[in-house]
Amino acid sequence: ETGDFETGDFETGDFETGDFETGDDETGDDETGDDETGDDETGDDETLDDDEYGEFEELFCETLPPIETGVCSVVTGNRNRLIKGNILGTNKNYIGGQILIDEIGVIVCVGCNCEGFYEAAEATVITCAQGVISPGIINAHDHIGWTHHNPKVWFDERFAHRHYWRRGFDGYTNLSDPSNSTPDLKVWGEIRNIMSGTTSMAGSGGSNGLVRNVDQNFRNTEGLGSVEVYYNTFPLGDSNGAMRTTNCTYPSIDGEHLLNNQCYLPHISEGINLAARNEMLCLSGQREGGANLIQANTAIIHAIAITAADGEMLAQRGAAVIWSPRSNISLYGNTAPVTMLANQGVLIGLGTDWVPSGSINMLREYACADFFNSFYLNGFFTDRELWRMGTENNAHALGMLDVTGALRVGLAGDIAIFDGVEHPNFYRAVIEGTEKSVALVMRGGKPLFGDKALMDAI
Repeated sequence: ETGDFETGDFETGDFETGDFETGDDETGDDETGDDETGDDETGDDETLDDDEYGEFEELFCETLPPIETGVCSVVTGNRNRLIKGNILGTNKNYIGGQILIDEIGVIVCVGCNCEGFYEAAEATVITCAQGVISPGIINAHDHIGWTHHNPKVWFDERFAHRHYWRRGFDGYTNLSDPSNSTPDLKVWGEIRNIMSGTTSMAGSGGSNGLVRNVDQNFRNTEGLGSVEVYYNTFPLGDSNGAMRTTNCTYPSIDGEHLLNNQCYLPHISEGINLAARNEMLCLSGQREGGANLIQANTAIIHAIAITAADGEMLAQRGAAVIWSPRSNISLYGNTAPVTMLANQGVLIGLGTDWVPSGSINMLREYACADFFNSFYLNGFFTDRELWRMGTENNAHALGMLDVTGALRVGLAGDIAIFDGVEHPNFYRAVIEGTEKSVALVMRGGKPLFGDKALMDAI
């Protein structure tokens, strides 16, 4: 079974004060020094360096006893959680390692042995001998208001710019529908994301009590505190279908004051023609009459029509790109030049876009990215790099790597546990995962979804 989903348990999160701030947590970083192994993740790395994509350590801790059925077993204790399994850390993986989450949902230990911490004394112990313990997945781009729509069908037609299918220009098929969403439908969409291991999303909307909604369209971070992500589908004020190729005379261009947010998250260059490229020129200060909105806290959604020169500019300014390969390829027959961007040093995250042309959740988007990488990019990205696109990279791009997105001391206990049986490495358990292989999803140590036996015991 994929588990009981008891909506009555969803409150405002295990960060009960609602003002969780990394570094001020009462557990303190000094406690990590008590770990006898001396190899726990201390949480000192708040940014992703280039060398972190290279070699990393895989540390054997212990052989955990197998169980007869299921992925994990539980010994019920208090609200502290001691989880044992194969842990995907920032700089190293722990085979048979441990992660300890305190009662307010903060990670206090990651390593080979967390049992010496006082929080472990009567903790609920979750042992997952075959489980792969990942940070909760982050969906960096969705339109949750369309989550109840069916996937669109347009056969072999492809579009040069999003406004062609949005407005039906030049004889192209109009694929645009009103949202007609309701709060209950958004709840359904968030449940579908949670079932894929997702704990946070920038979805241009949302509901209460489920995933952490981090963008301004519906900011409810479920106790994480303020995460300022400013999202805009139309940063050029071009919802009417305005397209330009040689100037920046758009209806209205976002102001540079929006860069005061932790993350500025706009749609830019969604298409393959000169009009799509012009959007980048006008929003990066490269064309007269535009604005300079590409900075280190900018995460660009789509970026399909950009050039090598644009990629160099993004790398120099430290901006990120959110990649949605399924939607891009199905609509435009092309996608962001991700191998070029990676070689230039641009951070790449991953998002589903929306159901009409994209993926229903992040596991489906992982599957698409993996297929594209294997068959069209000659395996350019390693499994670890693909996995990080939906975890640490997204957290970094959205400006919240100091509070979630990795399994490190002081961060939120946002966790997804996958069945690791019959996968060549731990990352494949996530990339090849399905809803049925997701054993448990926790937001701040609070179980949201999982196998029935686990949910009942916890």
